[in-house]
Amino acid sequence: MIKLNKIAALAGAALLALGTTEKASAAFAAGDLILSFQATSGIGSGLTYMVNLGAGYTYRDATSNITNIATIGTALDSIYGLTAGNGVAWHGRSDLYWNIVGVRASGYSPGNPTVLNGDTRSTIYASRARSSEATNASLYDFAGGSSLDSPAVIITGYNTTAGTALASANAASYATSNINTIEDYTTPVGPTTNNFGLFSNDFSQSFAVDVGAFQGILDIQRLNRTNTTSGAHAGNVVVSGVNAGDGSFEGSLTIDTNGQLNYYNAIPEPSTYALLVAALGAVAFLRRRAQKA
Repeated sequence: MIKLNKIAALAGAALLALGTTEKASAAFAAGDLILSFQATSGIGSGLTYMVNLGAGYTYRDATSNITNIATIGTALDSIYGLTAGNGVAWHGRSDLYWNIVGVRASGYSPGNPTVLNGDTRSTIYASRARSSEATNASLYDFAGGSSLDSPAVIITGYNTTAGTALASANAASYATSNINTIEDYTTPVGPTTNNFGLFSNDFSQSFAVDVGAFQGILDIQRLNRTNTTSGAHAGNVVVSGVNAGDGSFEGSLTIDTNGQLNYYNAIPEPSTYALLVAALGAVAFLRRRAQKA
């Protein structure tokens, strides 16, 4: 009993270090972030798998890590992996990509900024792929806030379509072929591809990329339409020379081999992550033991 109590204490401390738990949402609202998976060839290439991560400002304002947002490994395996008949697991595919995008609303004008939860119209949240576990992706740097206006219209259309599909399925995650009419805006094709008319191919990450302890790491950046509107959030990273239209680093979304999604304000050191994984395993063991008792 003493040994189990020690394990429980360690697990509890690890959970506190990880932060809060938040579930993916089935009810889509403007400003929610949509996580998408697409295969550029082979099994599953006709489907887009989506997860509603919830409101962008939740991640912007997070003061601690957000854990266990969703666990989607079984679904990914059934669409893109071994269960679907593929020769390798979904997380070993070089032609499978994931990305994140969200927007408060389109239609910004100086007379109609419509600030909601600190985000004006045409304020965009978008992923940028890391090339390694230890190094943040470089910040997006676009030519002024007006460069976000047209992409915001496209993103609004994409996320509305995704939200409708999720709502119809009454699920926080869903695979659909109906969204393929605008899939060209999200599926990376090459270095000159402009996803949503704005982002280059590092908007998405392939699971062929080695990012250490995780199967994938996407940095989430917030592109502020304006930094002069009263009530608008300035962004979490203030860098000399950052203007409207530039990206600020908000945090990172990770995925492991089980498909568990976690959000980190800063990616933990590999040794720390290993300790947390062990502690979470202890939590699962204790729960199973309690259920059998």
